[in-house]
Amino acid sequence: MSDQAYTRSEIEAAGNALPTRGVLCSRCGATIPSFRDLAPEEEQKLLELISREPLRAIKILREITGCSIAWGELWVSHGGQPHDEFHGTVPCPHCGRPLRSSKARQCRFCKRDWHDPGNVRNLVEIPPLTSPEPPMLTSAAPQSLSPSEELVEWLVPLAGWLFLAGIAWLVAHSVIPALKVDDPRTIDAYAPSRAQLLLAVSPTLTPDMIRFDQRRAGNVVVYIESERFQSIPFPDREGFVRKAAHAWCSNLRGSQLQFLLVPTVRFRDVRSGDSLASYTCLDESWTSLQTPVR
Repeated sequence: MSDQAYTRSEIEAAGNALPTRGVLCSRCGATIPSFRDLAPEEEQKLLELISREPLRAIKILREITGCSIAWGELWVSHGGQPHDEFHGTVPCPHCGRPLRSSKARQCRFCKRDWHDPGNVRNLVEIPPLTSPEPPMLTSAAPQSLSPSEELVEWLVPLAGWLFLAGIAWLVAHSVIPALKVDDPRTIDAYAPSRAQLLLAVSPTLTPDMIRFDQRRAGNVVVYIESERFQSIPFPDREGFVRKAAHAWCSNLRGSQLQFLLVPTVRFRDVRSGDSLASYTCLDESWTSLQTPVR
């Protein structure tokens, strides 16, 4: 142990003042202190720690010697010994990069330590550069479903299709009755139904009092004067409309699709177009499909 080494009492008395005795660094001009309480094995551990965790090395040095932060930083930054005048000209025997001094026995770049020439160590363990094996993809065993779960799986798509079909039906039922028929041959095809309707409403209404407006899918608008319709006693109006609609619906010669769209007979005022009454062929369709009137 050097006679210039500081005791704990001397360090505490110096406070924040820089050390005045020690080894002079020819490169930076600082005085590097030595510590009486720093045993050689503890100094060796600190030298190994400097390259990896210098702040922790300062903390441990202060705990051992009681020095200030400035003293600890001075000692750690020099590795406990001054830098050579030609600092950096001494290469590391392992990587060739400059050491801190010619007496250094560890490299801050390649992290090799050769304080024991017969046991050169790597201060930082470098994990092997191997790519991790991808996880094995295992197919999960199929799980059997309970009867209720199977029923749900069957009903959910069915409900979706029924919902879409219902939307399509509502759109068709709203749009198709508004489409007029302009083809004379199609208009003539409904002549038997018009004749049956005229027969059903006579003698209350004569042919010259009625005007037909043929629509698609078996729908028809019957225009009459509102006063004529109002002249029918109110209790008899429903029967009048039902009789006229029955005559029309029972004589339709359409496809199954036509009846799915539910043809409707609508009575409207010939002057204003206001709706007077309407009757669908829903109740008549099955009879017409099974036993059509010829």
